[in-house]
Amino acid sequence: MRLFVSMLLALCLWGMPLAQAQQAPEDVPLTEETAENLVFSAPVVVDGEELFLVRGSSALPADERAESVSNRIISVAESTESSAVTIEIRDSDLGKTIFANGKMITVTTEADSEMEQMDMDVLSALHGQAIEQAILL
Repeated sequence: MRLFVSMLLALCLWGMPLAQAQQAPEDVPLTEETAENLVFSAPVVVDGEELFLVRGSSALPADERAESVSNRIISVAESTESSAVTIEIRDSDLGKTIFANGKMITVTTEADSEMEQMDMDVLSALHGQAIEQAILL
């Protein structure tokens, strides 16, 4: 297993400059855990702006999850004629479900919380704020 992780880490380090892959902040040491997060996370991007990262799973890879969230945000933004957005965060079986103007946008999961090393309530609130700003701009 260590050999696999070492090879994966080497591959990530070698391929990052070529593919302009998501980079770890310079002040965070690259460990097995941060390498895993780089592989299994993807940014939610709207109008060229990275809003936040989401963690993927075998059932829903990070890039597909991020694209779905981006598409939902864009859909709400395009259908919103008001200068205000109502963000609601509800507890659900999977985590904290975030709604914008009554439409489900995403679920902040325990895996997201662990990846960001942040309390799920705080992280979902930050995601909600980023979603609101993206819709309003």
